[in-house]
Amino acid sequence: MKKPAFHNSIKSCAACMLAVLTLGMLLAGCGGSGGGAENSDSVVVINEVMSNNSVYAPSDDGSCYDWVELHNTSDRKVSLRGYYLTDNENKPGKGFLGGQTIEAGGYLVVYCSGREGIDGNGRLHVPFKISSKGESVLLTQDGGRVSDRVDLPKSPENVSYGRNQDGGGEWVWFSAPTPGERNGGSFAQDPSSLDMGSESGVFINEILYDNTFILYDSDGDYSDWVELYNPGDDEADISGYILTDNLDSGSGWRFPSDAVIPPDGYLVVFCSGKDKVTENGELHTNFKLSGSDPHVALVSKSGDLASIVALPPNVPANVSIGFPEGVDRELPDSLRLFSCPTPGGPNNTASFSIDRLPAAVSDGDGDLQKEVI
Repeated sequence: MKKPAFHNSIKSCAACMLAVLTLGMLLAGCGGSGGGAENSDSVVVINEVMSNNSVYAPSDDGSCYDWVELHNTSDRKVSLRGYYLTDNENKPGKGFLGGQTIEAGGYLVVYCSGREGIDGNGRLHVPFKISSKGESVLLTQDGGRVSDRVDLPKSPENVSYGRNQDGGGEWVWFSAPTPGERNGGSFAQDPSSLDMGSESGVFINEILYDNTFILYDSDGDYSDWVELYNPGDDEADISGYILTDNLDSGSGWRFPSDAVIPPDGYLVVFCSGKDKVTENGELHTNFKLSGSDPHVALVSKSGDLASIVALPPNVPANVSIGFPEGVDRELPDSLRLFSCPTPGGPNNTASFSIDRLPAAVSDGDGDLQKEVI
């Protein structure tokens, strides 16, 4: 019996569909990665990694762990449900990221500490560390699918490996890591070529830790402040430097990637606890000052101590601590008290010795009325 024509048509269509599906599967397996990174259609990418860290982004216990920064390249908020971080291709689900979200164009810093879960500062930890000798870090999804990958070379201390353009571009070394922020500052293909800026010469010039009327910030608050001075003839790049009120705690505030001080120039930083940079470039640390703090210190991006000033207790309100203009800071009694602070300028007003502070005459409210020389 002759078979109906439509039966042959169905067989032909079925064969065509099977061929198309087979071709699609073959093509799907043809994707590959080149260079040091592997990308996919995911809008979340690995943007920056630090595997030899002793300065940046201290955790709640004061330790500076390895970290991975993820970046959401899209214009919408993204959930990381079903995402993982791992340093082992055979264990793609090693570090669970579920429950985390990244705002549109935002960043998420994940500590690779060997711990697991959320710490006291609300930061996520995953149960592996990154070798400073070099290894791979992968961002995976359910089923083991690799969304992104970076193969890290051996890393010097306190530099990061990241994209020279957020979400894309080449992988380079940064002298001033920017966890949770846009990648920027000095970078190079070879870490030995980085400008670490540890010899900038910038030092702490003046401090006011009990400010009630001397200088107010853009919010109208009379916040504590620290003044830095660049005595050099060239602009000083202090991006990535750390300002802290306790070196032993491992905590501090990191300067943004575009922080510079002009030659023979001054920079005032508000120690307000607001942890922000305003639109007009006003800097606010994540801590406040008090007379019980042991010191204020400036740490360079390479981890070297750039400047430190011990804080004497019981300084009257609105009296600053600083170095008179042109003084040799190595001389005894070079650190003085100023009843007329000069934020953003040279300390050229009358001063008196810290050793004679108990003899200062007060108005009863703690404010200095006159200097006792």
